[in-house]
Amino acid sequence: MQGKVKMTFRVGDEKIEMILSSEKAESFGKIMVHMDDKSCEIFSKYLKELEKEPRISKVVEAAKSFAQTKSSAISPPLSNMKSVDKSQHFQSSDHESPEH
Repeated sequence: MQGKVKMTFRVGDEKIEMILSSEKAESFGKIMVHMDDKSCEIFSKYLKELEKEPRISKVVEAAKSFAQTKSSAISPPLSNMKSVDKSQHFQSSDHESPEH
């Protein structure tokens, strides 16, 4: 496969849209998937059901990898922000206590 292909899967009442592409040279035959946030959420919701379809197993595996990468890319900054906010809050509370 060369270039990009848009695929749409219907699962229940919802639809998942994926952009499929292939990488050249070092990963011959490897399928790359890109999904927007909504499709990624729907895909994760129906993952077990989609994994049962042998016809689309390579697409599902690539999409699963994309979804995991996307969620891990989002998670660390949020958790870091929360821990920084908490530590700053506790530090400011500690500094205020002796003064009062």
